[in-house]
Amino acid sequence: MRKVHETLQPYAVEQPEAVAEACHVLSRLVDGKSLDAREYWSAQKQAEQQWDWIQALPRTLGPGAIVRVRLDAYDANDPRRVHNGRVGTVAGIRRDVIVTYTDDAARGVTMGQHHELNKLERQVPLRQRR
Repeated sequence: MRKVHETLQPYAVEQPEAVAEACHVLSRLVDGKSLDAREYWSAQKQAEQQWDWIQALPRTLGPGAIVRVRLDAYDANDPRRVHNGRVGTVAGIRRDVIVTYTDDAARGVTMGQHHELNKLERQVPLRQRR
């Protein structure tokens, strides 16, 4: 335990939330308890478990919908392959779906990217299991 304390100490000032979470997990492990309980999942894993991605179909999208470009939407020879896996918001629908990304404003991009409907997945909430 002393070695663990020495390892975590430099991070305690810079990242107190992460260290507190790590200490909580370590205390469970030292006690021989399982980490399967949902409360011990990382925030990212919990967020991933609240949403699922399904293929976007005609008339299922509208402005403001959260979409993701499919991971295999564009092949290696297509310059638009950099958008594979990106998550954005539907800005409008013309012939294609216009998607804006949160980091576009920081890069100076004012117009959204055009994607065909079959290249997109839409975000849907998961139902709670009983």
